[in-house]
Amino acid sequence: MILYALGDAIEELPAHAGSQTHRSYWASLPHAVQLARTGRNAKLKLSVGSVVPVSRNRVADVKRAMKID
Repeated sequence: MILYALGDAIEELPAHAGSQTHRSYWASLPHAVQLARTGRNAKLKLSVGSVVPVSRNRVADVKRAMKID
């Protein structure tokens, strides 16, 4: 096991590869299928069936990265 800060790992990835969706989550945007909102909560559904939370502060960034209006 390697201890590595998420922020440091994200800096090493190309920007188009994905996006940090929440404090402890990063998602591969090519695998993003849908951004769903329920009230104030947002979740990103991935093609592999996973659901990743999206913080309110990062919804706009995720939409921009997914090219959603």
